[in-house]
Amino acid sequence: MLDLDSRTFDDFWRLDDDGLSDAMDATPVSRMRVIRDPGIVGYAVAGRAAAQGFLQRLAVDPSHQGSGLGSTLVHDALHWMRRRGATIAWVNTQEANARALALYEHLGFRAADHHLTVLARAVR
Repeated sequence: MLDLDSRTFDDFWRLDDDGLSDAMDATPVSRMRVIRDPGIVGYAVAGRAAAQGFLQRLAVDPSHQGSGLGSTLVHDALHWMRRRGATIAWVNTQEANARALALYEHLGFRAADHHLTVLARAVR
């Protein structure tokens, strides 16, 4: 999956072993779904905390993007969340990632009423 992640995301957003573990551990309950053809061509990490579901990671090999795999993985994650009692699903993506935004909006996601502010500081 890390190889797929490196083909899908630029350096800043790419996950390493710790990042993938963090994504899986970000919620009390999580699940990863993988699509193979024959190697891994897509995966999604979904999580749930109380009634909130989270699509924590979605990656589709660039050579398979536009084939419906992303939609399949999102629908599968939403179904998993619903079966576990989630009543809302959250996803976070880059504002500049037009392809991801179009996918999520096509699948019924809408911008939240609030905006997040990201701050940074040196770690010493």
